[in-house]
Amino acid sequence: MDSLNRLIVYASFPAQASAKIHSFGASLQTHGSGLSECRAGLKTSSTIKCAAPTLRAKLEITFDQFPAARALIFGKSTSTVLAIQTSPFYPGPMKPPELFSIEAQSTKRARAISKGMFLQELARDEILERLEAVNKSFSAVAIVTPYPEIWATALPKANVVADTDVLDLGLAAYDLVIHAMALHHCNDPVGQVVQCERALRPDGLFMAACFSGQTLVELRAALSMAETDLRGGLSPRVTPMAEIRELGAILQRAGLALPVADSLKIPTTYRDIFHLMRDLRAMGETNIMTARATSFTTKSLFDLAQLIYSKEYASSQDRLNCTFDLVFLSGWAPDASQPKPLKPGSVSKTLQQALEEAKNSSSN
Repeated sequence: MDSLNRLIVYASFPAQASAKIHSFGASLQTHGSGLSECRAGLKTSSTIKCAAPTLRAKLEITFDQFPAARALIFGKSTSTVLAIQTSPFYPGPMKPPELFSIEAQSTKRARAISKGMFLQELARDEILERLEAVNKSFSAVAIVTPYPEIWATALPKANVVADTDVLDLGLAAYDLVIHAMALHHCNDPVGQVVQCERALRPDGLFMAACFSGQTLVELRAALSMAETDLRGGLSPRVTPMAEIRELGAILQRAGLALPVADSLKIPTTYRDIFHLMRDLRAMGETNIMTARATSFTTKSLFDLAQLIYSKEYASSQDRLNCTFDLVFLSGWAPDASQPKPLKPGSVSKTLQQALEEAKNSSSN
């Protein structure tokens, strides 16, 4: 039975309805004697009393069978629906929650300037360095990035794709897909990686770079403490960052083989908090969260945040420490030519023995 055209209905019926229930291929379970409470979930949310003996049934039916099943459930026998659900997915597409505002993102990126792209350029150089270590040539390359000008000279023949919710990538069209500095602002990062995986040919390589982990942890703490002191509450001001373990798990969820995730912490210092915010604006990396405060923020909040920041996170040169944490991801589209892990128990020697043999062979 097609899982996208299937319903599972849980209901209780009088015992005499068992023959009709069997016609739908349902599994029956005697509920017992006495009075039982049954939750009505399809038509009403009230709790009603069902006289025993009753049968509890699980019906797996298609949508076409539902009218007949509904007549049985709500017929003269006054049977009660306990729950109804689709299995295993909902009939319609599920939309991920909008953590980030697309409109605000477009506005912030339009303000970005070339001299503010130093971290994006660093991420590009790191990806290119990692590609040099790969013993394979790539003829069809796609780059998902909000800043195509950064990649124009590095990979001039690559197909540059905007980081929209639905990526403009052909199915199995590329042997290398790079997702550059955009995953941390995606409403559906898993969906982005899945789309990239589907765009890969067998044994194609996926690579990504994004902010994560400890990025702007000092700024987040200073603003949180300042807003709590002044207003007695918090509003989201710094984007929440995924940890490297969570980002690595996305590769596995997308079905990529040989997943690798590593991080690069970039310690920096700034003259003051306003200098840092100017850099973030030049990068196009200021607050775009949907739940952000849209009203005017008083200068007193930032003055207090500057005071807290300088007290808690000052460097030895009386500047403000600031951390940027880049994570680099890589994974391969599955292919039969790739190495496979050995079966458990198939190892014939210990690691110590292997190392000793290698040492003896090198000395000879």
